[in-house]
Amino acid sequence: MKIKYLRDICYDELFEKINKNYDKYISNEVWIDKYFENEDYFIESNIEINDVSLLVGNKLDYNNAILLYESMKNLTPYQATNSYLWTYLSHDRYYDYMHNRWQISKDDDPTKNNGKIKERYFCQPTRRGLLRNGISRLWWIVYLTYRNDSNNHYEYTKIIFSDEDLLIGLVERDYAMCKNVVIGILKYMQEFLDEKNRLPSRETRRNLFKYINMIGSTTLLEFLEINEIYEITKKYCINNEK
Repeated sequence: MKIKYLRDICYDELFEKINKNYDKYISNEVWIDKYFENEDYFIESNIEINDVSLLVGNKLDYNNAILLYESMKNLTPYQATNSYLWTYLSHDRYYDYMHNRWQISKDDDPTKNNGKIKERYFCQPTRRGLLRNGISRLWWIVYLTYRNDSNNHYEYTKIIFSDEDLLIGLVERDYAMCKNVVIGILKYMQEFLDEKNRLPSRETRRNLFKYINMIGSTTLLEFLEINEIYEITKKYCINNEK
């Protein structure tokens, strides 16, 4: 299967007409092909990936993230910043998953749902956009947590998907795209979990993320070693965890 991208002109049209197309997002059937029935709405690339179906149901993000990443493992980080790729997949190949995971209900507040459509069904070419889109977030979270130095490549991926507050706390930070920072933090989270059979408290984690963010105001975090981030995390948690 070759990767497809939504044409930029089609992306712009869909984004500008979210209100007009609101009822279409409530539908459980793929509709983009009919919407652009007489128009080529995607571009096919030369990048080959394995076609895979995502699981539909609650609390399956961890499983789906691995399925997606394994199928698109040959995608480079640069290629994975293409917002037209993820927007296409959200509206076409994985619309069924999107409809169930990020459902747009006619009973919900339309204003709130419009925001959900913009964030989850579309992908903005920004850090926040890539970690908010319903499909790209799965690939990027695995990429950022993938362990090259272990046979258990998805050990840290499992941790981050096991706690929604931990996941949000990490991906909402400016350093979320710094793999070394994410791995360094999760390395100690795993160690703490092994020793205490739990993660550090929510308060400790949230303050830790703020603390690392503060360090980032005077230090280029992306140039620190994983073990340096690990030591910062460990020292902070030991001194502040009750």
